[in-house]
Amino acid sequence: MSSELGNLFSEALSGNLRAIGRLLTALENPYEVPPEVFDEIMARAGRAHVIGITGIPGAGKSTIISRLIREYRRQGLRVAVIAIDPSSPLSGGALLGEIGSGCRRTPRTQERS
Repeated sequence: MSSELGNLFSEALSGNLRAIGRLLTALENPYEVPPEVFDEIMARAGRAHVIGITGIPGAGKSTIISRLIREYRRQGLRVAVIAIDPSSPLSGGALLGEIGSGCRRTPRTQERS
């Protein structure tokens, strides 16, 4: 792992939201990131859960995601949302915009566009 990526990784692990965002940007092109970076991330995932939500437009994906975020935060859990709509005609892969409107950002919630 390069020293720059290593520093970014360390900052992200310490909870620095800017570093988390920059790390996610770096990870968007997996061919530019050494495989050991992904191994290190997975080794630190602990008991993290990944939930996939799919459906046709208007099915209520953003509504269910917003409600899940609120419920997990109510339970005191940390939440990270990476929501991409690859069919978006405007951006070709935008964050589902309505998610943020139902959930106030807190130190325990990270959303990524």
